[in-house]
Amino acid sequence: MFWLRTRDAANILIRMADIAQTLAADVLEASGLSCLYAEPGAGSVRITIGGIAARKKPGTRLWLRSQKQAERVLAELMASHREARKNARGGLFVAAEPEMVEKMLRVCAGRLGYAISPDEHLDVTLSSLQKRIGKAIDALQSTGQMKKLNREYAALRKGTLLGDIKGTSGTSLPSYSEWLVDRLKKQLPAYTNLANFTIL
Repeated sequence: MFWLRTRDAANILIRMADIAQTLAADVLEASGLSCLYAEPGAGSVRITIGGIAARKKPGTRLWLRSQKQAERVLAELMASHREARKNARGGLFVAAEPEMVEKMLRVCAGRLGYAISPDEHLDVTLSSLQKRIGKAIDALQSTGQMKKLNREYAALRKGTLLGDIKGTSGTSLPSYSEWLVDRLKKQLPAYTNLANFTIL
């Protein structure tokens, strides 16, 4: 019996860590953080604009504070380098080696006065934010708020509050993790002051 309890506790810790990671990524996504994603091809590099999800793709990413900044850097690159041409599917193709393309992007961003950050900086920011969210979740647990959320989900599973989900009776219930992420988005700012978190 003790082994089962230990395993359940470990599973809960893993689940909370996954939820903290998801929430941290959502916070950065909501901040508007965008990247210039460079994907090498045959004799050229394709550059597109991506969000937080792009960090899981192979290739080079240079991060800016907003999509608008990323769009302006691409426009500057297009205007100042004849090697760049528009791609019909979005973004640009640049006929140059990846290292040279990265240098071009950095120069264009600097010309516009924008700070540009590599993946390593994003990883530090994401890790720091995840730790803060993890502490906030711990605070919710210590004050009994997590128990209230668990009871709320249990009531939803029984169907007593099912009609409250999206205001539609009969809506299917999301998984506990998905539901908890959504609820914690509404709970956490009061505990972590995420509105004042400095991105990169």
